[in-house]
Amino acid sequence: MRVERDALVVSEGHTHYPQTPLVHTLFRGIHDVTRIVCLNPTGALSFAAISWCAEQGISVLLLDRNGSILSAFTPDAESDATLRRAQYLAVSSGRDVEIAREVVRRKVEGQRETLLAHPRLPDAERAIRVLIDALTWLEMPTPPEWLTSIPTLRTYEARCAAAYFGAWQRMPLRWATADRKRIPPHWLSVRARSSPLSHEAAARHAVDPANAILNYAYAVLEGQTRQALSAAGFDLACGFLHADRRGRDALVYDLMELARPAVDDRVLTFLEATTFYAGDFTRVSDGSCRLHPQLARAVVAACGVPHQWMIEHATWLASYLRR
Repeated sequence: MRVERDALVVSEGHTHYPQTPLVHTLFRGIHDVTRIVCLNPTGALSFAAISWCAEQGISVLLLDRNGSILSAFTPDAESDATLRRAQYLAVSSGRDVEIAREVVRRKVEGQRETLLAHPRLPDAERAIRVLIDALTWLEMPTPPEWLTSIPTLRTYEARCAAAYFGAWQRMPLRWATADRKRIPPHWLSVRARSSPLSHEAAARHAVDPANAILNYAYAVLEGQTRQALSAAGFDLACGFLHADRRGRDALVYDLMELARPAVDDRVLTFLEATTFYAGDFTRVSDGSCRLHPQLARAVVAACGVPHQWMIEHATWLASYLRR
């Protein structure tokens, strides 16, 4: 990425050979680009290009081959002191629990809608019943005592997520006939969301294609969420549902929860419609699974949600804090 004659020039990399990389030229004021996603970047990003993107309101997201964010450049926005004070005071006023409970409720509702849209998932009916029961509790005007603390809300959200992703397990993926014998047997269908290679049974370093695709889609969502919150003036480190940790922007992960089910819906549609080939993925020596750059590009294009949605979620949170 570089600037030539006051235009941003973006040269795509090689994903296979032979190939003539595409070159995009963006001119100020007449482009409709809000973010640029670089997959496994090996090229160069000039200071002038970063400044150009910041001035034009474009975020630049760098993802490694595992779908993790290497760096995110978002246009600087003026911080909102009033909003940030409301963030910090939410704990003492108890509003942090209200926000966390609403985040969980909206996420569970979205998960239910996603399962309803994909009734052929192996255990969809049971998971839908679990989520409907959870919504009954979360929507009570006066919540029960066990839903009035952040730790119990985290536990409850985790149980709902376990039932939700449990419905995905054993969903068969469509593979080219000639390649079915060339891939590991655990690549044939969707596995549990947690990875045996990740700390605390998290989902990073996926060992199967479906979860690797989901990780990529979530990484793009993280970049969108970070951009929307920064533009609204939030302190990204001050979250409500996710625990505070040094070096982690908890609020980004809080707001991501609202859009995860919509990303899941797009990923499931992508999995159902795509025939995969052995060359679409790479087996790493530690057992993890990586996407071929060409497939990663298709995932980013097919599984993202409109950026306006994240802006609306950030606006809702700001409005709630300012009440």
